Amino acid sequence: MTAMTSSVLTVGQENVGATQTVAAPAARVFAALTDPTTHAAIDGTGWI
Repeated sequence: MTAMTSSVLTVGQENVGATQTVAAPAARVFAALTDPTTHAAIDGTGWI
């Protein structure tokens, strides 16, 4: 299990900022973000 903390800051009606800290090696996080086959699994909007 990977521990993480999250926070979301809403600014205005169109801009949203978010911060998430993941207890995982940077290389593993980067690999997931750069692999197009993982985008649907990590996209919270459902747009992908």
